[in-house]
Amino acid sequence: MAWTEPRRKTKDESGPGGPMTGLISITLQLYCPRKHAHSIGKYLRQYEVQLEDPQLDIHRFDYFNPQTHASFSAKDAQLAVPQNQGYAPGAGGNYVMRSVDEIRSDVQTMFDTIAETDELPTREASPLLRTKLYKHQKQALYFLWDKEQDWQGEEADNRKDSLWQPKYRDNGKK
Repeated sequence: MAWTEPRRKTKDESGPGGPMTGLISITLQLYCPRKHAHSIGKYLRQYEVQLEDPQLDIHRFDYFNPQTHASFSAKDAQLAVPQNQGYAPGAGGNYVMRSVDEIRSDVQTMFDTIAETDELPTREASPLLRTKLYKHQKQALYFLWDKEQDWQGEEADNRKDSLWQPKYRDNGKK
């Protein structure tokens, strides 16, 4: 899997497909059978290419970095990152354009529903996170997790602070 980071076009750059002399950052996510990992890691190190932990689809495959010996199983990753969520380069989406006022109103409503900080529930971090979290960080983790849930049924209807909103097509399908 490969992608480039978004960047602004420079003044002297020609149109799409035209020549360019600047540097462009590219991210590669490599997949291979485990038996080939050490030779790939050694080859890349010869060219001073350092392997880092993956950013996407970490729940699909077990992970092993032959340079740092960091690893985790796909099962552990599923506990850390909700499936079917997250950024996927090049993937299309069903985005709805909203006005600044609509967004401000939703954000304000969400903050208005926050209880006193001492009363906020906490959520434990994934086992992949090795840093011990403070209470306020666990509260923030719970807050973010709670707001990102796709609540269903009556519970969803009673929530005013959810980031999810049902959208209906012309044919009535949700």
